[in-house]
Formats: sequence, structure tokens, C-alpha cells
Amino acid sequence: MSDDRSKMRREGLLVMVCAGGGAILVALIVLLPLASWLGGWGESTPWTVKRLGAAPYLMALAGITWAGWKVWRGRSFAPILPRLLGAVGVFIALGGAMDTLGTPLLLRSLFPDEYSSIAVFDPTYLSIVAVGLLLVMVGRLTGQSFSKARELDEFV
Repeated sequence: MSDDRSKMRREGLLVMVCAGGGAILVALIVLLPLASWLGGWGESTPWTVKRLGAAPYLMALAGITWAGWKVWRGRSFAPILPRLLGAVGVFIALGGAMDTLGTPLLLRSLFPDEYSSIAVFDPTYLSIVAVGLLLVMVGRLTGQSFSKARELDEFV
């Protein structure tokens, strides 16, 4: 049992380091142009606005990092998994929706001469939304299955 727990802790550390590194990279991509624009050191460009669409993906990576940290600290993965899947699914779906509708509408409002579309109907973005919503559903089903497993353990 001790080997399983130490293996789980090592895997939690690996998830925390990988997702944390990805979150730092995405944060740099999102926050540096935004800070430059808000600080007055640069002007708003369409790329600055497009990079803001990656903010929900940053939140999803932060959630995965948090879960890896909890497992590394010795907490069981069972109570973390349903909430993690739900939160990550929401942020991934929100990111896909932002890429499909939010960013084009924001670009149209900030740069009306250059951008006239109200949405980008790219199958990739729509698939990301669907996968995010499926993760939310899987998170709920996982929570229900853990609840049923606890009920069955009480009978035995």
C-alpha cells in the first residue's frame, strides 16, 4: 500500500510540474502583451486580443496544477477528480466558445475597419467546446460513481 501511495505522489508531482510549466508559458503569452497594452508601452493589436482568448485555457491548466499539488501533498485522488473534471471541462468549453464567438466579436468592436465577422465557425473550436462539455458530464458521472461505491462499501 505504501508503494501505491508513493507512486501516486510521484505522479502527482509530475502532473504538477508539467501542468504548472504549461500554465507559466500560457500566462506569459497572455499576460505580457496585456500588461504592455494596459501599461501604455504598446498599442492594442489584434494579436493582443487573440491572446486574451487563451485565458480560459490558463485557468484549466491552473486547475490541473492544483490537483497535482493536492495529490503530491498526500490527498486521495478520488474526491479531487470529479471537481477537477468539471472545472477543467468548463474552462475548456469556455475557451472554445471564446475562440469561436468572443474573440471575433471583441476584434470587431475594437478594430471595425479590419474585422467584420461575428464568429469563426472552425470545426476545431466547436470540437473543443464539445470535449469540454463532455468533461463536465464525465466529472458528474465520476462523482456519482464514487458516491455509489462509498454506499456499497458501507453495506459490506
